[in-house]
Parts: sequence; C-alpha cells; structure tokens
Amino acid sequence: MTVIEQSPGGDQPPGAGELEYRLRQQSILADFGIEALRARDLQPMLQRATELCGEGMRSKYCKFLEYRPEQNTLLVRAGIGWAPGVVGSTEMRTDLGSPAGFALETGLPVISNHLENEQRFRTPEFMAQHNIRRAINVLVETSGKRFGVLEVDSPDEGKFEPADFAFMQGVCEPHRRGDRAAAGGAAAERGDGASGVAHPRGEPPGEEQSRFGLGDAQPPDAGR
Repeated sequence: MTVIEQSPGGDQPPGAGELEYRLRQQSILADFGIEALRARDLQPMLQRATELCGEGMRSKYCKFLEYRPEQNTLLVRAGIGWAPGVVGSTEMRTDLGSPAGFALETGLPVISNHLENEQRFRTPEFMAQHNIRRAINVLVETSGKRFGVLEVDSPDEGKFEPADFAFMQGVCEPHRRGDRAAAGGAAAERGDGASGVAHPRGEPPGEEQSRFGLGDAQPPDAGR
C-alpha cells in the first residue's frame, strides 16, 4: 500500500521525456550499486545516496533522516540543498503529522505533491523556510528494524510519481541485500564477513556499515 495525496487538479500525465527520465534513474542505480559494494564508511554513503536521489529525481533537495529511538526523533543526518546548520543538527518529531513521521510509523511510502493544501500533514519549519512544496519518502530498514527515512523534496511545481518509489527503494536495495544474505547464511558460505557485500576475505565489516545494512545490520531501534 502507498499513501498518495489526492491532487487538487492541474497535474499532467508524464510527457515524452518520461522514458529518458526512468532510464537515467536506472543508470544511477547501477552506478550506486557498484559504489555500495566498495563502501567502508556510513556517513559518505548516506551523503552519496542523497546526492544521487536528488539527481535522479531532478530535485535540489534531499535528506536522510536517521531514527533516534532514545529521543523519539528523526535527525537530518545527510542531505543536499539545505541551508548551513540543517544537516547534522535539525530534528523532527516522529508522529504521524509529517510525511516522514508517517512513513516511519506506518512503513508506508508517502507522496505529497501539494504540501500547502495538505490536511493530513504539517510542513516542518525548516522545510517551509526553503519553500518546499512537495515531498516523497520511503522507510529505510536494516534487519527488519527502522533505521530512518529517505526523503526527496522540491520547491517547484510538478509531481512525484508512484514509479519514483522504485528508484528510491532501489537506492536502499544494497542494504537490504546485505540483510537477506546475512539472514540466509549465504555470506558465511562465501566467507565474506557475514554480509551480502563483497569485503576483502577474512576482513569483517565495520560497525558503521553494519548499522546501515552493509554488514550484519544492527540499527539503533531496540524498541521495534
């Protein structure tokens, strides 16, 4: 199930550039998959994911919100386009009143193409200051537990499509592959450090990688 805002009207079906748009997204996913195989640290990987999501969806703004269960907040841990001071310090509540909070609490991907007309969600203050008009987000999980939310935002007219979820979820796929491989024991048979990602033989994945699903994932969500 997907939560999609009911448009007040005026949106047009995808134009002739739709195929080019989707092909570009597929190319980005392929390149990111190779980068993910080589990744050793979490923060650069999170940042790269936001950069590529913004590029693939032609948006200036993207962010990764890390779930912090002790505070019950979402921290803007990585992102592009935001004013200085937003990334690394801005936090949001995790209730159902924002698109990101709704995705975190329900596990459902969310599209809102007209935030100014939304009755379900409020627009967080820092997003309003950037004149954000629309948002799309997906839950990121590791080992079946919540790790955070990946969100693309835009101040421009237009609309995000349900097909964009496939691209965003594809960005998360290297981490999910790692979880499945660890769960199935396939990585142990390969001797690559109990991970679906290729590590140098005999060298275990780092703690940060594990938390993001690049190894034997253990995200900071003990309560779920």
